[in-house]
Amino acid sequence: CIGIAEEGKTGTRNTYTDNLVYQNPGPSLGCRKSHDNISLQNGNTATGTVSADPQFIHFTGDATGDYHLQSTSPAIKAGVTRDGPSTDFDGKARPGADGLTDIGAYESPH
Repeated sequence: CIGIAEEGKTGTRNTYTDNLVYQNPGPSLGCRKSHDNISLQNGNTATGTVSADPQFIHFTGDATGDYHLQSTSPAIKAGVTRDGPSTDFDGKARPGADGLTDIGAYESPH
């Protein structure tokens, strides 16, 4: 369907921060429209969102993939929020030592 979509009545203060949205297919079950990766209403915007290839180590679309970021990923140090989880899925501190946050489940060593 889409990475992030708002339809019908939506709040004017919804926030979408630090998301990865890439190669989302057209309409699917439950979706009435086809969009690219983000479709917001009421003047809402997405901040810190990467809609380019996040360059995972090995994307499979399920739990068997390796969703760590390659060193050239545009998601590295692209996060803008400081109120997210304090550790990643590997238990590494977030944000990194440089004070910047990567977008995704894992903080990159790069």
